[in-house]
Order: sequence, then C-alpha cells, then structure tokens
Amino acid sequence: MSDQVVAVDPVDPGDKRTFTLDYAAFLKTQPAGTKLATSSWELPDDLVLIDTDDQHSDTTTSIKIDFAQARIGSNYTCYNTVATDNAETRRRALIIPVRDAASFSASSTVKETLDAIRAAIAGNATRAQRSRQIGDKRIDWMTPFTKVKIDKDVSDLNYVVEPNPAGGQPEVPK
Repeated sequence: MSDQVVAVDPVDPGDKRTFTLDYAAFLKTQPAGTKLATSSWELPDDLVLIDTDDQHSDTTTSIKIDFAQARIGSNYTCYNTVATDNAETRRRALIIPVRDAASFSASSTVKETLDAIRAAIAGNATRAQRSRQIGDKRIDWMTPFTKVKIDKDVSDLNYVVEPNPAGGQPEVPK
C-alpha cells in the first residue's frame, strides 16, 4: 500500500474518533525547513466532522469524526489535502472500515491470532493457539496427527456396498 492510502482499524457506528496523518516522510523530500501550511478534509455524507478547527502541526494533520450515521459493513474513504509553505500539495486517502464492535478484535487479539497462525504453520502451536475466535467465526487448526486421523475416519465412511449375488442383504466390505 502506498503512502497515499492509509487504512486504519475498524470503527463502530457509536465511535467518535480522532485520526492523525503524519507527513514527516513527505516533508523530508522537500527543501529543509518545509512544513505544512494548510490542511483540508473531504468526508462522505454519512460521516460527521466533529472538530471544524484546522488541526494540523508542522508535520501532521488530524480530524475528529462522529460515526453515528455510518453504515455497518461500509468502507469510508476520507481525503486529506495538505499544502506546504513552499506551495507543494499532497492528497491522501484515509480508508475507515465500519463494523459492529462485536465483530472485530482489538489489535492485541489480531497479533495473538497472527502468532497462532505462525505457530500452527510451524507445527508448534499450543492447544490455546489451535482454536481461535475471529469475530463471529471460530477457526480450529489441526495437528498433522489429527488430520491423518480425520482423513482415515472419512475414508472408512466412503466404502462401496456390493450387491449380494445370491440375493438377500448386500455385503459390506471390511
């Protein structure tokens, strides 16, 4: 993802959240001493700007948004345009997913889940790491032994019943 697009963690429609974009890396490509002079935001109609003050420093810009009118399941794109004191401009997109708070996890849970996936792939996952709840879905990783056992159990169920040439009940192979 380029520095022109910034994605953030999901928000709930009940949230009022401040977002900050850092332009320090961009400003390093400008003449020494260059700083932000102006900042403006474009928001979709469903999002409400709380703080209308021009909130920017020499290197960052911030916005506070009320998500009360936001639709669950939508990804909102807010655009920030800054101008430097040497008349250079930069426009960034801030992508904000809106989800029901019950369906997303805190960052620490995401890290724990990624650690569990890595451990499962490496084959050294703990019992707790082999079973994870992600939103409304439960994911269970199997050990190689469990996978072989399940495959054997399923293959035992996939037998063919041969008709009995003498009549009567068909024979079930063992």
